[in-house]
Amino acid sequence: MLDLIGFNGPLILFVSSSYFLYKNSNYVVIYILGFVLTSIINYILKGLFRHPRPTDNEQLFKLEETYRQIMTFEKYGMPSGHTQLVFYSTSFIYFSLKNIKLTTFYFVISLVTLYQRVHSQEHFLSQTIVGAFVGSILGYGFYKYARNHLQGPLKLKQDDNAPI
Repeated sequence: MLDLIGFNGPLILFVSSSYFLYKNSNYVVIYILGFVLTSIINYILKGLFRHPRPTDNEQLFKLEETYRQIMTFEKYGMPSGHTQLVFYSTSFIYFSLKNIKLTTFYFVISLVTLYQRVHSQEHFLSQTIVGAFVGSILGYGFYKYARNHLQGPLKLKQDDNAPI
């Protein structure tokens, strides 16, 4: 059961976030845009780091290195895309809704996803930790963009010298 939740963690939190943010159409649009961009950033980071996934088969990794140019970056494990996406969702929801119970639920799903990725030997622990860090930073960044985009730049009002 944990493996199923962990593997589908990004989907579970994406659907949940879309539902909870639906009332605020600007937040939901920026959340979805951020989710897509976070996936693209993950793909780029995998290509930059080129850190292998855990494998017992050294020959398979050598073969992959040889044919790297025609293979995708999904063969690399740094950072974990699943973990990056669930922590993106968790941090975006935390900052935008400030709901502790909902954030706790998201955090539990995120930890189950992190555990599942390491337990199933899809990633090293370090790859999931980096994914969590990158996802959290991106979630906060997209939240800040959404908040600034929604309210615009704040300016001090000139004092009108009215009595208090």
